[in-house]
Amino acid sequence: MNNIYYVYTYMDPFVEKEYECEYFLFKNEPFYIGKGKLDRLTEHLKLKSNSNKNIKKKNRIKSIFDNGKEPIILKIKENLSEREALDIENKIINEIGREDLNKGPLLNLNDGGQLTQINYRHTQETKDKMSLKSKGKFYVNYILISPVGEKFENMCLTEFCKNNKLNYHKIRKSINKGTIDIKGNNGLTKIRNFKL
Repeated sequence: MNNIYYVYTYMDPFVEKEYECEYFLFKNEPFYIGKGKLDRLTEHLKLKSNSNKNIKKKNRIKSIFDNGKEPIILKIKENLSEREALDIENKIINEIGREDLNKGPLLNLNDGGQLTQINYRHTQETKDKMSLKSKGKFYVNYILISPVGEKFENMCLTEFCKNNKLNYHKIRKSINKGTIDIKGNNGLTKIRNFKL
């Protein structure tokens, strides 16, 4: 078992207030609890990152920096399995409380304890259901007509462009005008738009 995970906290250096939970006595107000490995605990400091979707947490960190200090970042518990880290993260978040639920100061968007999407795998049945559900919504099928009049029915424009080394966005933009001429490697020169 790889015990490479830890649970960490971000605390506000300007708010000296004690919070106690089973695993830690906080001397400053905690505003975020997380689970990670390697250098995950410093990832939140990258304020320009597009992946930072927690705006309140981002703004709190920025405010601390703007006022001349840095957030206090500490590992609460180390050398954990991922499951142990998730369980402890969840327990601490629930003990201290989330701000959005009016139960505490934490800016976490959920109660923690969940595996990240990176670790999640859909079953083949779920993938098939999602595929069926998306057909006709996200992909428009086309009838492609070659110079000699040969028809290719139910063609996905994305795949067609990929297979023929064509710029999908240019083709898609022009296709609403009806039939357009293109130069492809396999002799296809016209695309007519038909929603099937």
